[in-house]
Amino acid sequence: MKNVGIQKACSEDWSKMTPTEKGAFCQKCVKHVHDFTNKSTDEIKRTLLKFKGQEVCGRMTIDQEIALNAEFDDLMRSNKTNFQHLFIMALMIVFGLTLFSCEDERDQQKIVATQAAITKIIEQKDIVEEITIPNVDNIFVREIDVESISFSQDSFVEVIDEVEIVGYPETHISHILGGIGSSPIYLEYLEPLTREVELDENGDPIPTEFKAFAFPNPAVESTTIEIQAPQKEHMDIQLYDTSGKRIKEIYSGKISKGTFRQLIDLTDLTSGIYLIIIQSKDFKETVRILKN
Repeated sequence: MKNVGIQKACSEDWSKMTPTEKGAFCQKCVKHVHDFTNKSTDEIKRTLLKFKGQEVCGRMTIDQEIALNAEFDDLMRSNKTNFQHLFIMALMIVFGLTLFSCEDERDQQKIVATQAAITKIIEQKDIVEEITIPNVDNIFVREIDVESISFSQDSFVEVIDEVEIVGYPETHISHILGGIGSSPIYLEYLEPLTREVELDENGDPIPTEFKAFAFPNPAVESTTIEIQAPQKEHMDIQLYDTSGKRIKEIYSGKISKGTFRQLIDLTDLTSGIYLIIIQSKDFKETVRILKN
């Protein structure tokens, strides 16, 4: 069962949507579409929780959708035993407080019955439905004569005309786009995520690993470099062409832990491929951008 993921698939062309800071804007649906393809499962879950009760359109990879559901399924399986223990404690709270001060034999019988019920729950294991096979007194073996059948060598010769190729099977789709939905129990599972999350000055969760990417990409007049820094760093961000020539400095200075964004003006550059090189004491990353 899919508890979270793309529930309403969309056939709109992602490349024709207007790029935004968090994804793209669909002119046809007049909606913002979140791009989760560069996000971790924790980042996706926090976004879904942030927009709980609202319609959310998104773009993610099939592997991301599988990972979100697999993580939830594993948790549900591991909590199955814990649920039994919680149920036992609930029984003790409900019955135990009223029965420990028993005064007559009837109360004693209630205690015994409660203890038996609790013991049964503790010892209960997964039950596999048994299939009853009726007893058979006698088995008869009957011989059956099978006539020999022979075929001539030319029996299955068939002349086939030249095959015309009319198409090819669709290739594997790595990305999915559309309305994201989740089951009520999945939303309950997300609730505790907001209690232990450290946020940066922009209200975004503090990243757990270093990441860098640019959007929109390809770009026409400008692009934005986004850096997710798990710790405070001094960053040097430079723009180069593919020949290794340094074009200009984008940023140099301290970056607080969290999400850092810097707009890059591309209007004075010719069309082509450029490299944004990000470097600090602990991290180094190169982001490739295409200027149309």
